[in-house]
Amino acid sequence: MPRHHLRWAVVLIVATLSVVAGLASAPSVSLRALPAEIAKDGKARVVVSVADATGAPVRGLSAANFRASVDGRDAGRLEVRTTAPAGGGIALALAIDVSGSMRAKSGLDTAAKAAAGLVDQLGPGDLCSLTVFGTGVRRLVDLTDDRARVKQALAGLGARDANTHLYEALFDALDQAATAPTPRAAVIAFTDGRDEGSPVGLQDVVAKATARDIPIYAVAFGVNVDTAGLRRMAAASHGAAYETLRPENAAAAYAAIAERLQTDYALTFSVPPGTSPSQIAVTVRHRGELAGVMASAGTAARPAGAPGTTSARTDAAAPVPASAPAPASSWPPLIVGLVAVSFIAIAATVAVTWRGRRRETAAVEDSDDPPMTVVASRVWLEVTKGPDNGLKLPLFAKATTVGRDPKCQFPLKNDPMVGRQHTRLTQTDLGHYVIEDLGSQNGVTVNGVRISQPITLQSDDRIGLGVSELVFIDRR
Repeated sequence: MPRHHLRWAVVLIVATLSVVAGLASAPSVSLRALPAEIAKDGKARVVVSVADATGAPVRGLSAANFRASVDGRDAGRLEVRTTAPAGGGIALALAIDVSGSMRAKSGLDTAAKAAAGLVDQLGPGDLCSLTVFGTGVRRLVDLTDDRARVKQALAGLGARDANTHLYEALFDALDQAATAPTPRAAVIAFTDGRDEGSPVGLQDVVAKATARDIPIYAVAFGVNVDTAGLRRMAAASHGAAYETLRPENAAAAYAAIAERLQTDYALTFSVPPGTSPSQIAVTVRHRGELAGVMASAGTAARPAGAPGTTSARTDAAAPVPASAPAPASSWPPLIVGLVAVSFIAIAATVAVTWRGRRRETAAVEDSDDPPMTVVASRVWLEVTKGPDNGLKLPLFAKATTVGRDPKCQFPLKNDPMVGRQHTRLTQTDLGHYVIEDLGSQNGVTVNGVRISQPITLQSDDRIGLGVSELVFIDRR
C-alpha cells in the first residue's frame, strides 16, 4: 500500500477527531435527576440539579426552561419550584486531616469550625459521619442525624500524627457514603498536604468514586497540597476541589459546597392517561445550551450530587473552572459532516489497498493450504464499571477464572478489591454457565445479590466484584 495514502488518511482522521473533541469540550449546562416519584393522582415529581460549565448551580430557572416526556410522550405543562435540599436527604461523609502539620496557623481548629458550620446547615432528613486521618484512618462517628454528636467530636480533634493517609481515608469514606439510606451522598475532605503511606493509591480512589457514583469535595490549604491529585478525584467523581493559601477561608469553601448540594428544582407534571411510565426524560435549556437526563420511575439510582467540577487557588477559595462535564453540543451538523469526510477518506484508502492486493489474494487462493475459519464467540464477559471498564473476554473455555492474578483467564489487575482468584465461570455439559465464589474476601454479587453457592447465569446478568461490575452476555 502506498505510504502517502495512509499518511493523508491518518492526518485527516486525527484532525477530524481533534475538532470533534474540541467541540465536545465546549462549555455547556449539565443536568442530573433523582428517581421519579409517581403519585396515586397521576402526578409525577422529579427533582433535578442544574449546573453550569464550572459546576456551580444555576438559579432563577422557571417552567419555560424545562420540558418533560413520559415514555416518549410530551408531559405538557410543568410546575417548577426550587427545593433545598433534594427530597429524601443527603449523607455527608466528612474526612478531616489530623497530621501534625495541621497545628500550624490553627489549621485544624479552623477546619473543625468550618465543618461544624456545614453540619449546622443539614436538614431533617440528612445524615453525617466523621472520619479523621493521619497515620491511619479512624472513624469517630458513623452516619447519624445527631448533629450535636458530630460537632462534639469535631471540637475535640487534635493534630498529632506523623503521616497523612489521605487516599485511605477517602477510600473508607466512599464506603460509608455508599451504605447511606439517603438518595444522595457525598464525601468532603479537608487537608493541608499530600498522601503519605496509604495502602491504596489515587487510582484506587478514583475507581471507587466512579463505580459508586459519589462526588468527592476536597478543601485544601497551604503550599504542600497535591493539587493535581485532588483535581483528578474531583473531576472523576463530578465533585469539586477548593484550594486556598489560608485555612480561615475554609468556611467559604464549605458554604460553596453546601450551596451546590442544596440547590435543586422540583418538577411536577401529569402522567399521560393510560400509561405505566418506565422512563421519564427531562431537558433544560439555559442561555442557548440544551441538556437532558433520564429519570427511571421507581428506580433507586443514586445521583452524584451537583454535576461538574471546579478548582481554585485564591485567598477567597472562589471556584474557577478546572474541567467541565460533557456538554450537549450545538454543532451536530458540522460534526456529522467531519465524520462523514473521515469515513470517505478511510473508504478510499481501503479501496486502494484492496486493488493493490488482489494479486496477492489470488496467489493465496491457488495454494494448497486449506482456508482458515475464525468463529466469533457469542458468549462473553464485559466490564461495565470499574478501573478496567470496557475490557471484554469471549468465553470459549470450559472454565474461566476472574481475579487480580495475571494468570487468570480474565485478569482485573486494576481493581484492588478483587481477589487474586476471585470467581470462576464453568460451562456445563448442557452449555449453561455457572458462576461460583472462590472464597473471596469481598464476595460476588449477581444482580446486586451476594451469592453463597454456585448459580446458573442468564444473559445480561450483572456480576459485582470489588468495585467492578461485569455483564454476562449470551447471544446463542
